[in-house]
Amino acid sequence: STLAGERQLAANLLWSLGQPEDLLPLKALLKDPVAAVRREALVALLNMQARETSGEIASLLSDPDEVVRLSAAEAIADLEKGPLEPLKALASDPSPSVRRAALLARASLGDVSCAENLVRALRLTPLEGVPPAVYRLGKARLPAILKFLHDRRASHADPRARRRSPP
Repeated sequence: STLAGERQLAANLLWSLGQPEDLLPLKALLKDPVAAVRREALVALLNMQARETSGEIASLLSDPDEVVRLSAAEAIADLEKGPLEPLKALASDPSPSVRRAALLARASLGDVSCAENLVRALRLTPLEGVPPAVYRLGKARLPAILKFLHDRRASHADPRARRRSPP
C-alpha cells in the first residue's frame, strides 16, 4: 500500500540521518503490520550499528515472515550482540536459510554448541567464502570447525599444488 511504502521510506530516511533520537521511531517500525516495513526498519538499525537495539531485533526472530526472521538473524550476527535462546529456537524453522542464518548468528555470539550443526548446514548449502562467524569458532579450536576450514582450504587450493610429483 502507499502508506506502507511511505513508512519504508521513512525508515530509510531515518537511517540516512543517523541520529540517536531516530532510534525510537525505528523501533516502533519494527512492530509495523507490513513485513517490508519491519525489514526496512531492521536494516536501518543495522546500518546505524545500533547494538543497543539487539533485544528489539531479536523479537523479530519469531516474526511470521521468513525474510524478516532471516534478516533478524543476520542482523544479530552482524552486530555480534543478542540473546541465544531465540536463535536456538530457530533450529526448527521451516526455512533452511533461516536455520543457517541462526547458526551463523549463534557462532558470531561465540556459542560453541552450534559448531557441528553449523558445519553440516554449510556443507549442505555452501556460501561463497567463509563467514567470519566460522573463524570465530575456529579460534576455540573446535574439531568440526577446524576440519571444515581445512577441507575448505584444500578444495580451493591451486590444483597444480595438489598434484604429486612422479616417483
